[in-house]
Amino acid sequence: MMQRSINPRILRHAAQSTLLSSTKRRLISTNNTSAKTKSIIVKQESRNAHTTSVVTKLMKEKDHPSLPQLKQIFIASAVPMVAFGFMDNLIMIQAGGYIDATFGAALGLATLSAAAMGQVVSDVSGVAFGGVVERSLNMKLPTLTEAQRVSSVVRNTRMAGSILGIALGCLLGATSLLFMDLEARDRQERTKDLRDVISKMILEDNEETGLGQDCTIHLTSLKAFDINGEKGSLRVQQLSEPESEEEISDEILCARNSVSILKSNRLYVPIVESSKKVLGVLEFRASSEFTMEDKHSARIVAKHVGIFMERLADQSYD
Repeated sequence: MMQRSINPRILRHAAQSTLLSSTKRRLISTNNTSAKTKSIIVKQESRNAHTTSVVTKLMKEKDHPSLPQLKQIFIASAVPMVAFGFMDNLIMIQAGGYIDATFGAALGLATLSAAAMGQVVSDVSGVAFGGVVERSLNMKLPTLTEAQRVSSVVRNTRMAGSILGIALGCLLGATSLLFMDLEARDRQERTKDLRDVISKMILEDNEETGLGQDCTIHLTSLKAFDINGEKGSLRVQQLSEPESEEEISDEILCARNSVSILKSNRLYVPIVESSKKVLGVLEFRASSEFTMEDKHSARIVAKHVGIFMERLADQSYD
């Protein structure tokens, strides 16, 4: 029996179909394996990230200072600043006030100029004695790691302590204003104006008034004026009440009775304001005896002085 021959084309097609099926099965197997591998890698990376975050958190907690350490840092930063602020403001106020009442009044310096000079004295004192204050206080800081010292929480704690300390110290230093005479400069300037006016009216115009070259202003109150020494032959003094009636002086009698007293080469005239209140007494002295005409001239001068003093006193309450 003769065998039938197989068409070669059919054989090639069958072989190609078999090869294609085998290739498809390998590709499908490879894709499934790749997906599983990717899933495993993703899960591993997730676990690694979680582990890293936990480790980082533990390290931060380890480097974070404790609450007692932060309190110690705050106190150690605040206390020296309290002392520095107190000394700085106290010295500035006292030095500025002294300069304002002495050199400022004599040279006509503005109050802000005196304050600036006081600040210079204060800053120089701070540089000179700042280290002494810190050493005397001997504030100890807690033992910290390098990471803790440069951490933001430690820096912020130090800054907060320094700010609050310097503010509190400056406020404490400013309490010295409660014990200072803040009107001294104004009183000195008003007294200077008063002396200039009387010097112009009496001493420089002596030929017209005939009241001599020696004058003393006895003030009943120094609330608006001040005693600041002598200027030539013109003196400013406070009119004090005597301890006994036997020691009553002529100027006291003049002020009490509001009358002029003429005694040879001495002349006392009361300074009276518009409300009839006696502000003081003008005492004139001369080498020769005063006349009734001199007494009349002295009363006119005292009247003008009273008006001027009243206006100066009103300015002190504006």
